[in-house]
Amino acid sequence: MVGTFFFDGSPVDGKATFCTGSVVHSNGHSLVLTAGHCASGLTQAKHAIFVPDYRFGSSATAQPYGIYPVTRLFMDPRYQANTKQATSDLDLAFVQVSTNAEGKTVEAAAGALTFARTPGYDNHVTVVGYPYSDTVNRGHQAVRCDAATRRLPGFRQMQMGCGGFYAGVSGGPWISDYSPSTRTGKVIGNVGGYNGGGNDADDDSVTYSPLYGTEAQDLYDDANAGRTVHRPQTYNPVDS
Repeated sequence: MVGTFFFDGSPVDGKATFCTGSVVHSNGHSLVLTAGHCASGLTQAKHAIFVPDYRFGSSATAQPYGIYPVTRLFMDPRYQANTKQATSDLDLAFVQVSTNAEGKTVEAAAGALTFARTPGYDNHVTVVGYPYSDTVNRGHQAVRCDAATRRLPGFRQMQMGCGGFYAGVSGGPWISDYSPSTRTGKVIGNVGGYNGGGNDADDDSVTYSPLYGTEAQDLYDDANAGRTVHRPQTYNPVDS
């Protein structure tokens, strides 16, 4: 249920991917969680698709679960892409996709994770993402790491340390209680946050995630109901 995006004619069997997303349970079986700064990029695209369990070198018709056109984006209007300000706490978004060529929803085809509030700053998570470049990631294989999290001081965000998380992993899920046998788990974070998900030194072993509280839950509720997202003009971070 984790995949990547392509847009405006970029070839599915080409040498670059765009960000990472994960399918989450929803009423319409059609929601994909990603980072806010990824959704900001997708707003500039005329045509975008989501490819779950992406396989490098395979054509669009040969992808294991098909391809899913992006139809709508849900993000907090107060978020500013790749900022180092407090609104980086809001670096998550939901992408609505239509069915694949066989008429299946993305959740029916690939499965889905459960979107959940983050229980606190200290967790054990499985983090998955697709580095965008074939140069740093031969074969465009998804990277995965099981890691402990802690607070990023000064923000309502978590951080974890694990090598190989280069540009492109943004939006990748931070999953708790993951079961490989049943392919289930709860998404309690995503690669994003301070400076677009990483630190000032662009160190591939340091990755951040927003903490999912009331703001994140409200955004999910809006996306799940298909509502236009309205928010106050200012963001006042509170532990909620």
